[in-house]
Amino acid sequence: PRLAPFVQVIEEILGEEQYIRIREGQVRIVRPRMGDEVEPHQLPSGQQQILTLFGELARRLRPGAVVLIDEIELSFPALQRAVLSHLRRLAREYDLQIIVTTHSMEIIANVAEHEVVNLDDMVLEERARAREAEA
Repeated sequence: PRLAPFVQVIEEILGEEQYIRIREGQVRIVRPRMGDEVEPHQLPSGQQQILTLFGELARRLRPGAVVLIDEIELSFPALQRAVLSHLRRLAREYDLQIIVTTHSMEIIANVAEHEVVNLDDMVLEERARAREAEA
């Protein structure tokens, strides 16, 4: 896939005060308000993880792919809604299935009920069926 849509997503999530510059394979984040330019490893950890997530999606994405993201809330708690919104958009555009694990009730509250699979409930239901079969 083209890189530009992914750069745009990252810039939207990072906010107006920053933009990405890629030259000769080098990624820099330009921060006009602060009057500087930094490398990705110099960003706060949440921003680094956003850059990594969408950078890896851009690098590895294949239409129809399944994308697994473990415990998304640990990576960027303040930006969860924006990240999920952009992931949904990418899923539609590239026919992706995105599976996200979470313990965050905020994330769960922001998705449709049919999109949530509670593994704890599945284990309890399976245990109950097994016990009924034994009886």
